[in-house]
Amino acid sequence: MDVMPTTTCLFPASRTLRIKAPTTLALFHARAHTKHISPIFSTTRSRLSTTQHIKMASPIPLASFGANPEIAEQIRRLLLPEYEIVHICTNLSDATAELPQVCAGRLDTPAASGLGSNASVDVADRKAPKAIIFGGGIPDDEVTAVTEAVHGAAGAAVKVVRVTRADILATGATGPSAEVIAGVLRGELVGLVEAGELV
Repeated sequence: MDVMPTTTCLFPASRTLRIKAPTTLALFHARAHTKHISPIFSTTRSRLSTTQHIKMASPIPLASFGANPEIAEQIRRLLLPEYEIVHICTNLSDATAELPQVCAGRLDTPAASGLGSNASVDVADRKAPKAIIFGGGIPDDEVTAVTEAVHGAAGAAVKVVRVTRADILATGATGPSAEVIAGVLRGELVGLVEAGELV
């Protein structure tokens, strides 16, 4: 009589095989090992990279010579963050004594006005202006005197930007306005930057 072989059941009927589903943490590690990056992670990384790039950009340092210290300080704030007025003079004697020095890189030169961002930081953190802004109330002979003094000490690479009263009146303004002056200045400065003359 033939004997039929018997089969041993690996899983008894009384027990049910349960396959444990992978946890969320396990899936995360698995994706990491396969170099999978979700769109959310990609977007976040992209935004962080853009933010870091913006923070790394430095404003272009400028100096200014204008008769009104309050207007000068308002303009300084309005030109940020692209441009930073680091040294402000409010009369001819200070302008001819200070601006040639600071533009030439002698950053321990104090501002008699106490205005400008250099006045509130250590010498090691101060910046040399790359251009000088002249207010509309500064007469031609004073503009010429300061410009010649600066170029003699620091070279002609230091640019001169002047806002005249005619420029202000052309905008429709009837008097000195920090907002209007800053707008005119920004247009002049953008032109110099685009021409590669101010970096």
